[in-house]
Amino acid sequence: MLNCSLGSVTCIMPMPKRNRCRCGAKLEQHETECTQCMVLICLCGRKYPRRKGSGRQPSRCPKCESLRPDLRICGCGTLLRSAQRKTCSPKCRRIWRRIRRGATPPDGWRTQIETALESDRKHRRVARYVASWLQRRGNKRVGVIDTAVVYLTEKLRFECRHSGLMFRNAADLPKWVFVDDRVRLTSLQGLGPPATGWLTGYIISSKDYLTVAATAADYSDISQWKSRAAWIPRRADMGEELLCPRDRFQVDSLTERASA
Repeated sequence: MLNCSLGSVTCIMPMPKRNRCRCGAKLEQHETECTQCMVLICLCGRKYPRRKGSGRQPSRCPKCESLRPDLRICGCGTLLRSAQRKTCSPKCRRIWRRIRRGATPPDGWRTQIETALESDRKHRRVARYVASWLQRRGNKRVGVIDTAVVYLTEKLRFECRHSGLMFRNAADLPKWVFVDDRVRLTSLQGLGPPATGWLTGYIISSKDYLTVAATAADYSDISQWKSRAAWIPRRADMGEELLCPRDRFQVDSLTERASA
């Protein structure tokens, strides 16, 4: 309670109510969950709560637990369930059998067996290349955390993504460049100091890993991005793709001196 004296009148004002976590613990004004109920981030980008107790925490969200451990992708781009071997549906099975007999694959069909883990390995490779480039040619103190390059002194975090684009300058980029999906971006925005730094931007690599394009990911920048409904293979679900305009990118070559 607060005592407030106004001349000869004394007012008793109640203290502002503090928010509570779902477990009942009191929270500060800037907090949304207590330290015991802090959420984890799955490989797919979804957030999921910690398991109660002192045992080992799950490495994947409940929805991803139903998928194959190797995150194998069907030819149509869908993540396979744990009980599925090569295709996700009878329709895809018929297509796969026709291709095996010599038929031409339909547009967008993946003729080689791929997994979502392979794309994440490519993202991590981009992060290592960019960090090495910044250290040797830019004299920056940076480190690599999963698929991100983190500036150790400024607490800045750049997420790295490998793309199938071939470009050497900004003019070679398409008008709108795919950056990330909405769910994963929202999860990454929840990561912050002191360990990793706030999400500052994205670094998109060319297919041959020789050229990178960097863009900022502040709220004012994201408001200028475009979104579209699309199938997100890494989550086996529909979602929103986020595309950044070409003129918001700074293009650099990893074979030249770093400019920033």
